[in-house]
Amino acid sequence: MRDLPPAEAITFAYSRQVLPCTVPSDVHQQAILGRFLRKLAFFRLRWLDPSMCQNCPSPEEILATYEAVGPQWAAERSQALFERGWLQRFVEIAPGREILDIGCGSGQPIATWLARARQRVTGVDGAAAQCALFARNQPGRAVHHCDMRGMALGQRFDGLIAWDSFFHLSPEAQRGMFPIFANHARPGAALLFTSGPSASIAYGSVAGVPVYHASLDPEEYRALLGAAGFAVLDFVPEDPDCERHSVWLARYAGEATDV
Repeated sequence: MRDLPPAEAITFAYSRQVLPCTVPSDVHQQAILGRFLRKLAFFRLRWLDPSMCQNCPSPEEILATYEAVGPQWAAERSQALFERGWLQRFVEIAPGREILDIGCGSGQPIATWLARARQRVTGVDGAAAQCALFARNQPGRAVHHCDMRGMALGQRFDGLIAWDSFFHLSPEAQRGMFPIFANHARPGAALLFTSGPSASIAYGSVAGVPVYHASLDPEEYRALLGAAGFAVLDFVPEDPDCERHSVWLARYAGEATDV
């Protein structure tokens, strides 16, 4: 924090979560850091200002990062289920029980919660180490080792979730994901994903390793969802009841096309 210049606004980015917040330039930076660490002790705050970042991580590095630090990240990942409210809404609108968890990680705690809610969860992750953890934590459930950007499972699901995974893609790659979502959605399927609250690029860390995050503008997400056949049901930027995640909930309203 000592090397950051005074600024009217700084983007805070940390493990699998990005929090933009306004910081007056005369506020002591160490106090700000302490407040965030007390609230979310398991996160490791890293480089915050993309315009000054030297050797910033790229989106192409994310799978190698999770491959290398998957077990450590899984051990540090919050099990508090602050996502519960959104997961409950997601399950309630899904027309059936077949769920695709895109960027599933270890399956803890989200896939475990879904399984306890009697959902049948299939995992997808581009890091083999994460797939191994998912298989261990969700015995008997399918998990596919593949990059979500090229995902073509030949199967449709009643719900798709991309929680704290989709936002590691570049803006262009994110734009390309919406037809992929549609190609894996049954009519009426629920879609739940997290983004940033506004168009931005930020850098955080996973198990101490720097990682990339990006977000499109909310209006662009709405347009992309609509073009892919999804109706937006809700968007809450920086939801105060969900550790300030920015969360989208949509339903597939388009006609199914061949995968």
